[in-house]
Amino acid sequence: MGLQFSDHPGPMTSLDTQFESARQSLVERGFAQIDGVFTPADLETVAVQLDRAFARLEARNADLRLSGDRVREVCRALSKERGLRESTVFETARALAARLLGGSARCSFDHAIYKEPGLSTVIDWHQDQAYQRFDRPMRSVHLWIPLQPMDAHMGGLEFIEGSHRYRTLPHLESEGGQTRSVQTHRDWCAAAVQVPFGGLSAHLPNTIHRSVPNASDRTRKAWILHFSPWGRFDLLRPDNVLRWLGVPRRGTHPVEG
Repeated sequence: MGLQFSDHPGPMTSLDTQFESARQSLVERGFAQIDGVFTPADLETVAVQLDRAFARLEARNADLRLSGDRVREVCRALSKERGLRESTVFETARALAARLLGGSARCSFDHAIYKEPGLSTVIDWHQDQAYQRFDRPMRSVHLWIPLQPMDAHMGGLEFIEGSHRYRTLPHLESEGGQTRSVQTHRDWCAAAVQVPFGGLSAHLPNTIHRSVPNASDRTRKAWILHFSPWGRFDLLRPDNVLRWLGVPRRGTHPVEG
């Protein structure tokens, strides 16, 4: 069963209420949380498919290290495990992203991150926008979906409230270039988000965030999906083309409308 919003006048469902709060939180804080979106069975199906993708790539001696030896990543998992695109989790996430964006939603990027136990498994403060090679504003919403029950010790996300309004800050690349982190840290007050099993967090491209170490005895698995109205062709939006032609334009993120 996918995400169900009411489409008729009358009392709102609990997901409708959460959606309205989440959209407001994205506008005001740059991040949000929605609970009770997926069933455990649907998440387990996705976890099995992603396990298969990791195993297949590692059998080919692919280097999946993202941060040290304990954090592994599969980029564009949708293209590596075809069943993921047909999963209820993907369709539900896409429907939710469409509501948040106020129109259509197409997946522009996805990756799975497996964080093994260990205090060295931090992924430092960064903005997803910093990974955009062509320095063009992204118009996407990014969904982080844990694939197992979470607790405070499993390496969840922290956000800097209001940082979605910042410009893209200078970032440093890691030695292998797999990760980037904000060059100069400020006296930030971090907001920890504990997403329960079956829920997700959402944030905007310039929202500064990090994931803390996995201090548990289990591997923390998460699937991250980026959705935008233009999907993989987000760079070819009319406002970006006009910028390439030297016509100054100031776009608005669809969530902020």
